[in-house]
Amino acid sequence: MLIERFIADSKNDYVIKQQGSASPVFGDLAARDVHRVLKRCIGTKMKRALITYQGSLGNFLINFSDYLKNVNQAFARYQKKKNKFTEYLVFLKAKKDADAVYSDFIRHRSPKNLLKFWQKGVKICGAVYAVSLFSEMVDEDFLRANYKKIKGDENRFAEFLKEATRVAFKSFDYRLDEGILAGGDIHQIQYLFANYAAVPDTWEIQQKIDVKLKESGGVAKLRKSLQRRLREIERNKKSIKKYRKSLSVDLRALFDFAQLAMLIRDERKIPLGQLLTVAFEIAKEYFTQAGLPVSDYGLSIFDDFAQKKYLQPGYIKELARRKKGFIQSFSYEDGLQYETDQLEKKIKKVLDYVDKEDLNQKDLRGNIAYRGLVKGRVRIILSSADFYKFRAGEILVTSMTRPEFMPIMKKASAVVTDEGGITCHAAIISRELKIPCVIGTKNATKILRDGDLAEVDANNGTVKIIK
Repeated sequence: MLIERFIADSKNDYVIKQQGSASPVFGDLAARDVHRVLKRCIGTKMKRALITYQGSLGNFLINFSDYLKNVNQAFARYQKKKNKFTEYLVFLKAKKDADAVYSDFIRHRSPKNLLKFWQKGVKICGAVYAVSLFSEMVDEDFLRANYKKIKGDENRFAEFLKEATRVAFKSFDYRLDEGILAGGDIHQIQYLFANYAAVPDTWEIQQKIDVKLKESGGVAKLRKSLQRRLREIERNKKSIKKYRKSLSVDLRALFDFAQLAMLIRDERKIPLGQLLTVAFEIAKEYFTQAGLPVSDYGLSIFDDFAQKKYLQPGYIKELARRKKGFIQSFSYEDGLQYETDQLEKKIKKVLDYVDKEDLNQKDLRGNIAYRGLVKGRVRIILSSADFYKFRAGEILVTSMTRPEFMPIMKKASAVVTDEGGITCHAAIISRELKIPCVIGTKNATKILRDGDLAEVDANNGTVKIIK
């Protein structure tokens, strides 16, 4: 029913698919209130969106026209009221609120108040997602179209793009390493290790920290690495400051909008990580109390605990059904809806509908995140469950990267993604690591195969199968 309604709503529109590790806890937290926040805060009403889950793999499906409308409206608001840009003001408040909830949860959690923390998280997380959605569509195509509209010199667009995408802030991955070096109570930095599917226990985090320090050559070398990255940030700031002076007022607004979008897209990982950690820890606690398999806590949703469904005899069977297939649909009219029965064929149907592009092509084209030319073997990695397959020097091909991809990105000779613009994780980290990266190819994970010998030409934004 939900899939049929999504397909009907998406007719004659291109559907964006973002694929990666995810769990129903994430969808329940992030999507429950996002449509209403969009309407209330910035007056935008979007079509129905869908998340499908099978095991720990999630597919996020949203209409391209909604994305495009959202970013165009955001830029129009930014041009009119740069210093009172609604999205950024709401984002800053939500970030502050998330930090307060996280700190309060660490200090004052108890069996009596767990669901209150989750409820607070839903409201804040909805705001974080709603006002940061525009940042996901700030890509090379968007910048080029508006650069042309402003009548910028087309011969200088490459220079504009290069300067507009310089990272002039401490990235999430920088803050992760910073948190590791700070030491202290692991609970304070647990959120830095959360992803959309799970959050590690504190003892697992200590193991990850030990591995990180070993791979980095110890505390002193990791600290030197941070210092080097900080110097790079300062150089970028100086370059940006100098370049901005050469721009017209209108081009400067576009430039600053791109910089702000990158900042918001990266910084939203902090409140999302904090709120996900709160929800995951609550789910773990309820599962432990009820004697349920704690490894399945990510399959739970708020209503399971609020309505005490997790205590009912059939709940374990329900978890087993969700593991095979689970759907969350969210829209302004209907809010968040679920479907769980016999979904394998239905999920295949909607994914086939989304993946209807020509998969027989040999060449791919996307946007340049970091320049370079590489030939190597392809490795398709869709989630953290596949990380063990990756070998140093291979070309990482994925739907989109997230912070948990950092260890294998450091081993990759190049990175290719289906989705993403200049603000995405792959783009920011490839610039930090200085590895060739082509983003937004739309279907690289469908056309390329493990073991393909491919050429990634990140000077021209193309990927070609050699054999």
